[in-house]
Amino acid sequence: MDSLMFNILDQVDSTNNYAMGRIHEGLARNGEAWFARVQTDGKGQRGKAWKSNINENLLMSVIIRPPQFLKISSFYLQALVSVVSARFLSEITQSSCLIKWPNDLYLNDRKAGGILIENNIRGTHWNWAIIGIGININQSSFPLEAKNPCSVFEITQKRFDPVLLAKTLHAQLWEAVSLLSAEKEAEYMNAYNKLLYRREELVKLKKGNHLFEAVIKKVDNTGQLEVLQPDKQSYIHGEIEWLL
Repeated sequence: MDSLMFNILDQVDSTNNYAMGRIHEGLARNGEAWFARVQTDGKGQRGKAWKSNINENLLMSVIIRPPQFLKISSFYLQALVSVVSARFLSEITQSSCLIKWPNDLYLNDRKAGGILIENNIRGTHWNWAIIGIGININQSSFPLEAKNPCSVFEITQKRFDPVLLAKTLHAQLWEAVSLLSAEKEAEYMNAYNKLLYRREELVKLKKGNHLFEAVIKKVDNTGQLEVLQPDKQSYIHGEIEWLL
């Protein structure tokens, strides 16, 4: 891949915001990545903040132009990014990395990273997708409000260069995206479900004020989580909360 497609920012509010700005300015290039040494206003799912120490972690956004066969409601892209990222973490830590539905990366029952995909849509056309990835690499102290955090360092007791890791992950993601095809959707959904955190296990969940237990079964290709409680039920992201 062209080395100019990987860019380093010393400081930015959010790499996803920066990438969206490039799109609005007409400067976006398919496959381009933006890495930040620090974010002042990092973004997590559903408006949550992603806080990270300077120069310690992998904070990156990759801009892609989705192929026409991907639909806006499809979970395919999320599954692909999650699987590639989980395999990447498993390789560098020599520890099994699992995917906590829908987009968290877990090592040893603790959150090591997360993925936030944002879309640029004009009319009914899905113009661009921004793949935001945050992974704790060398950080060993976390904000009190962080739930079950961990880092690659805590798992391996080794320090890594976040820039080199980001370049490696960027190359792996771009290779996977470049080979996207409609026929590969089942392959990635199967891989995603094989890596699904707590699959076939009884977990505690919360919907509104209702607490209940259910067995995690799978995630379907629309991104809904299927559980048994005792009948089969499906939930969209944000509808239920995990109680760990």
